[in-house]
Amino acid sequence: TGANGYIGTFLKKKLKHKYKIKTLGKNVKNDYKIDLSNTKKVNNFFSKSKFDCVIHCAANVPGKKNKIFSKKNYSINHLFTENIVKNHKTSIIFISSTKVYNKFARIGYPFPIQVNKLSDYASSKILSENLIINKVNKHLILRVPSVIGPNVKNGLLYKTIKKKFILKKIPQDNWCLISIQHLLKPIESFIKGKLSNGIHNIGYDVNYSFSNILNYTYKLKNINHKIKTTKNFKLFLAKKFQIDKKYYFKDLKNYILNIK
Repeated sequence: TGANGYIGTFLKKKLKHKYKIKTLGKNVKNDYKIDLSNTKKVNNFFSKSKFDCVIHCAANVPGKKNKIFSKKNYSINHLFTENIVKNHKTSIIFISSTKVYNKFARIGYPFPIQVNKLSDYASSKILSENLIINKVNKHLILRVPSVIGPNVKNGLLYKTIKKKFILKKIPQDNWCLISIQHLLKPIESFIKGKLSNGIHNIGYDVNYSFSNILNYTYKLKNINHKIKTTKNFKLFLAKKFQIDKKYYFKDLKNYILNIK
C-alpha cells in the first residue's frame, strides 16, 4: 500500500526484480484500485486475493493538504490498517514513524487538538502498531525518521533550505532523519525470514538535534549564520538497525548540496 508515495515507490522499484509485487490504493496507477478506508471493498478484495506479505506504507500525513492533522485523518489512517489486518494476518511490514516519541503522541485521539501538527499522526501510528502486534502472526514494524533522498521536495529540512533558513520558531521536538536507501535491508531480511517479530527504530548511531543539522547545512551552503543549540535526541537502536555515523554526514551532505 502507499506505492505512489516516496517510500512505496522506492520499495517497489527495488523489490520488483526479486519478488512478485502488486500495489493497492486509490490511485489509478496501482495494480488494484481500491480505497483502503472502504471496509466493504477491502473485505471483498482480500476474500479473492491472497498475499504472502503486505508492506503497509499508506497514510495521510501532515503537509500542504493537511495543514492541521484532524480527527478525521487520524481515524482514516488507523482504518487503513484495521481493514488490512482484519483480512490479512499472515505477515505485515508496517512503516511507522519516530514521531511516536513526540511528547503529545499517545494511544487514542488527543483531545483537545494539539497545536503540534504531528501529534495526531503519531498517535494514529501507535494505535496501528498495537493492533498489528496483537493480531498479525508475523510482523515487522519499522519506526522510520524523516526520509531524505533523491527528489525529496518536502519535509522540514527541505522547506527550511528553500525558505532561505528563515524560521519564526526553532522546533524543539525530537527530530531525526534517514536516507531512504537504508530502509531496504531490514525489509528484505524480514521477507527472507532472517528477522523475528518486533518494533524497531532504524537510524544513524548519532545524537540528533535540529541545531546540529541546520548549522551543518549553513556550513555546507557557506552561510555565515548559526542557531543556538537545541536538545539532543538519540534513538535506541538494535545492532541490526543501527547505521554507522559515517553515513549520516555523507547522506546529509549529498541531500543538502542537491537542493537548488
